[in-house]
Amino acid sequence: MAGVCGRDCMGCEDRQRYGCRGCLETGGNPVWGGCRVTACCHSQGMQNCGECPSRQGCPKPEEMERLRQQWEQEEQKRQADWRAGLARRTPVLEKWLPVLFWLSLVSMALNLADRLPLSQWLSLALSAVSLALGIAALVAYWKLSVLSGRLRLVWRL
Repeated sequence: MAGVCGRDCMGCEDRQRYGCRGCLETGGNPVWGGCRVTACCHSQGMQNCGECPSRQGCPKPEEMERLRQQWEQEEQKRQADWRAGLARRTPVLEKWLPVLFWLSLVSMALNLADRLPLSQWLSLALSAVSLALGIAALVAYWKLSVLSGRLRLVWRL
């Protein structure tokens, strides 16, 4: 399938790598941004550049190719940054997520035990342990808050 500019969209690496559907299928909005070639053709009532009488020497297809390549380089940088960020975050998650899991599990068990008819002292002890677990969970969220704004919000709440 050829795009509006004549580029072979089926053989394009962006189609496989990024899920780009090309200018024709998206109405001029491929994954890398708005296609000015498609906008130009459609504004003149043409389906593609092949129908344009001034297609020879037109800089728009080359300009769009440069924009696509620039987008691809930026996308590769974003993905590399994401992978680097994940590599930094993994040790923190690896350390604190199991702590949160066990704190939650013990807290649920204490909540269930609190519903049983217990003596006043045992009930008070369970409440103290629940409070300590809540503080421990707060510390775990505080340690995880360096990873994202959402976890900072959880910690602040």
